[in-house]
Amino acid sequence: MPISTLDIAWLAGILEGEGSFIQGKGSTPAIFLGMNDKDVVEKAAAIVGAKSIQTIQGTGNRSTHYRWQIGSTNAIQWCMTIYTLMGERRKARIRELIADYKSSRHYRKKNKCGHPDRRHFGNHQCRQCHARNYYVANRAKVNADNLARYFRDHEANKAKQAAYRMKRKGAQ
Repeated sequence: MPISTLDIAWLAGILEGEGSFIQGKGSTPAIFLGMNDKDVVEKAAAIVGAKSIQTIQGTGNRSTHYRWQIGSTNAIQWCMTIYTLMGERRKARIRELIADYKSSRHYRKKNKCGHPDRRHFGNHQCRQCHARNYYVANRAKVNADNLARYFRDHEANKAKQAAYRMKRKGAQ
């Protein structure tokens, strides 16, 4: 679902009034939205891509409460997206979250190979760096496997050629 600028502005308004920009477990940044209007919470969750909406049943005079939370890189991306639409207090909180995130182990871990613009694959490296490092670390094993495969295939081809020659000789 493509997200329009109107959706982003609507989300910024909802988060300005009802959202929270928090430091989650292990200093991971998070955006949290909780309210009693299920349709509003569902729409906001769909826009940010929240995986699940938690429902808390009300007891006594309390009504049912709905909430979602996104964290880490997804939260930082949304903070940067809606930053210009937020009030001064929220802007200050977003700046604080981003600064904390950049100094945390979560941010540094993502850029281990030095290619922050690429999607990370294994050992917090991009696919190309991971493949290169895996090959270098396992070169002897890879070369031995390739050599074994070559000789196995070579022997099979020699056997096929010998059988073909015998068949051809027998036909004459």
